[in-house]
Amino acid sequence: MCKIIKAADLKVLVPEEASEVIRPVVDLESSSKEPSFQAVAQEGTILEASDLISQAKAKAEAIVKAAEEEGEALRSQSLLEAEELRQHAALEGYEEGYKAGLAEGKARADQEAARLLNLLRDFVDKAAADRANALAKLEEDFLKLSLILAEKIVRNTIKDDPAWLKPVIEEACQKLGTVDECIVRLSPVEYEALKDQELRLGGARVERLSLRPDPTLKPGDCVIETESGTVDASLEKRLGKLAEHLLEVIYDGQ
Repeated sequence: MCKIIKAADLKVLVPEEASEVIRPVVDLESSSKEPSFQAVAQEGTILEASDLISQAKAKAEAIVKAAEEEGEALRSQSLLEAEELRQHAALEGYEEGYKAGLAEGKARADQEAARLLNLLRDFVDKAAADRANALAKLEEDFLKLSLILAEKIVRNTIKDDPAWLKPVIEEACQKLGTVDECIVRLSPVEYEALKDQELRLGGARVERLSLRPDPTLKPGDCVIETESGTVDASLEKRLGKLAEHLLEVIYDGQ
C-alpha cells in the first residue's frame, strides 16, 4: 500500500515502510543545464516528504513501543491475576481438603474412642466379675480355715474337759420327743467322764437312757440311737452343718 503526496505538479509515490525516496526520472539532456525554479521547488517538496516519512515512522515506532509496553503491562497484570486466582483456588482447595481431612480424622478418632471405651467396659466388667469370684472363693476358704481352727480349739478343749459333751447330749435327747429307749454312744474317754453324771432331759419322755462306750468313735463323736432312728451329734458333723449354713449365707448375699 502506498501514500500519494502532492507537491505542485509533482506526484511522488512513497511506500509506508520504504527507507528510500523514489525520485522522478530527470532528462539527461536537460541535466547539464542550470536548474530551473520548478526543479528547485520539486526538490524541496521531496525533502519535505522525506521528513514527513521520518516523522511518521518515528510516530509509528512510538505507537508500537507504547503498544508493546501496554501489552507487556497487560500481560504482567494477567499473569498476576492468574497467580492470584491460582493461589486462591489452591487456598480454597487446601481449606476444603483440611476440612475434609479434619472430619475424616474426627470420625476415625470417634470410632477408635468408642472401640477403646468398649474394651475398657469389658475389662471393668471382667475385673468386677473376677473380683467377685475371688472374694467368694476367699470367703469360702476363710470360712473353711476358720472351721478348721475352731475344730482344733474345741478338740483341745475337750481333752482338758471331756464332760463338755454333756449339754450336747441333753439338747439332742430333748428333741427326741417320746421314746422307749435311748442309747448314747461315746468315745471311751468321754464315756468314763460322763457315765456317773445325771443327764437333764427337760420335757423329753425317755423311758430308758443309757451311755455306752464305742472304741470306733474318737473324742467329740456322739451317736444317739432310738427305735425311731439314729442321730449323729458328733463335733465334726455339727461343724459341717454350721459350715453349710454359713456358705448359704455368703452366696445368698452376693
